[in-house]
Amino acid sequence: MRVSPDGEIHYRFVLEQIDLLVKGGTPQKDAEALRAELSPLPGLRGEGRVGAQGRSNHFQMALPADLSSALSQSLQHMLKSLAGMGTFLPPDPVGLGARWEHHTQGGPQTPDVTTTVELKSLEKNQLGMRLELLAPASTSAPRTQIRGQGGCLMRVDRLWPLQYELELDTHSRIHSQDEGPPRRLEITTHLRMQLRELSFTSPLLRASARSY
Repeated sequence: MRVSPDGEIHYRFVLEQIDLLVKGGTPQKDAEALRAELSPLPGLRGEGRVGAQGRSNHFQMALPADLSSALSQSLQHMLKSLAGMGTFLPPDPVGLGARWEHHTQGGPQTPDVTTTVELKSLEKNQLGMRLELLAPASTSAPRTQIRGQGGCLMRVDRLWPLQYELELDTHSRIHSQDEGPPRRLEITTHLRMQLRELSFTSPLLRASARSY
């Protein structure tokens, strides 16, 4: 949308389309049920800001309130990862093989996450990085632990990675006690996310082309 005098980039985005990659052998009714659950997502809009050093200062996208709890939790983790995509670069110059840490502050229901980043490749304006995520078990209920790993390929002239892969395991333990015996519930969620740039044309250029 604009660049402020201090170099901060303000942008907006819209989720235009969503679909599933269905594994062979998956019951068709299950795939169609999930497609129906995802149907409210296209058309969602959000906004963000990225500082002059490539660090994300703001990222916001409101999910529909009627999503299932499991899907909403997975998408919240995904959005949290997307919100931090601009924060992988170190504050100081580094070389190949360098490792550094980035800390993401959690919220009332999510723990703080530490991402260890390693610079694996450097070619012209493209950077290849390996990521390891860890959030120790939270001290408040539900006790939630997060582990993940992945990698990304970034360009210095993009707000989003060219390629991004992440596998994330979230393990939550809930312990409640009433008049009867103690009750325990454990929930494990596995999220695998792959993001790839298929094509890119600046929205300003698209708008200019439509004006003629």
